[in-house]
Amino acid sequence: MLRVPVLSPEGTPLMPTKPSRARRWIKEEKAVGKFNDLGQFYVQLKVEPSDTKTQPISIGIDPGKMFSGIGVQSAKFTLWTGHLELPFKRVRERMDNRRLMRRSRRGRRINRKLSFELRAHRQSLRKGARSGKGFSAVMVGQKWMLKQLEQFGKVQTIYGWQTSNLRKYLRLEKSKDKSEQSVNSHAVDGITLACYHFLDYQAHFSHNSHGHSWQGNVIVTLCPFAIVKRPPISRRQLHLMVPSKGGSRRKYGGTTTEFGLRKGDLVNSPKGIGYVSGQTKKQISVSDANWKRLGQIAFSKVTLIRRSNGLVVSC
Repeated sequence: MLRVPVLSPEGTPLMPTKPSRARRWIKEEKAVGKFNDLGQFYVQLKVEPSDTKTQPISIGIDPGKMFSGIGVQSAKFTLWTGHLELPFKRVRERMDNRRLMRRSRRGRRINRKLSFELRAHRQSLRKGARSGKGFSAVMVGQKWMLKQLEQFGKVQTIYGWQTSNLRKYLRLEKSKDKSEQSVNSHAVDGITLACYHFLDYQAHFSHNSHGHSWQGNVIVTLCPFAIVKRPPISRRQLHLMVPSKGGSRRKYGGTTTEFGLRKGDLVNSPKGIGYVSGQTKKQISVSDANWKRLGQIAFSKVTLIRRSNGLVVSC
C-alpha cells in the first residue's frame, strides 16, 4: 500500500498516511497538496495534527560510479525508491578538455627563445596528491558524501557481501544489467541497506548446533520509483574552445534564454510536458526526461510549470 508523506503546518515531518485519507483532508480543506523537488506528492496540514509521534525511518544509499540506488524504508512499508544517474562520463570528459586547453595556453606563453632553465614553467601542484592504489575521484566524492550525511543522522557503512546476504534473505532479485532503469538494478540494494536498521544478524547456540540468523521484522512493499539525473546543460563559456574560420569564436553554453525561461525549467507545450533545453531566435526547444527533443515551439505557446531545480525526474 502506498503512503503519502505528511508535514505539519510548521513544516515538521509527521507519519505518512494513506492516499484516501490525504484526498479527504484536501477535500475538507484540512491540508494542501504539494510536490517536492523529486516530483513526489505530499500534503501539508492546515490544522494542528492529532499526534506528532513518529516511527523510525531508514534511508539506504548504494553509491556507485555511474549509478546509485536509494531506498526509504520503515518497519512495515517501503516508502520511496530512486535510481540516480551520475554524470561521471560527462565530468571526466570536461576535466580532460580543461587539462588539454590549460596545457595549450601554458605552451603559448612560454618564451622558447630562453634556455630551458629560465623558462616560466609552472611547478606541479599534484605531486604527492595520490595516496594509495585505491585513489579515485569517485571514492573522494563518496567519502565527502558520508561526512555530509553525518550532519543529519547516524551513518552506518555496510560491506558488499553483507548487502548480498541480506538481499537474499529478503528474497529481492537484482538485475545484472546495471544500466537498467528499474528498481531491480540499484534501488533494490538501497532498500536492502535501509532494512539493516530493523534487522540484526545474531549468533545462536544450542547443544547440537550453532550459527547465525537474522532477528527482527521488516516488510518490503511496493512504492513509488523515480529516475533522477542532472540536465545535460553546458555551462557558460566565454567562447568555443576551437576557433572558427577567421579566428573568431562565438559564445557557448549558459542556462538563460532571451524569453525569460531557463534551461531545465519544466514547461507545458503543445508537444507535451517537458524541459527547456535550448532556443532559436523565435522558438523554445522542449525535451523530455531523456533529453530527447519534443519540438521547437513558439514562446507564446509555452507555459511555465516550475523553475529549474537542477534535476530531471521521471517515474
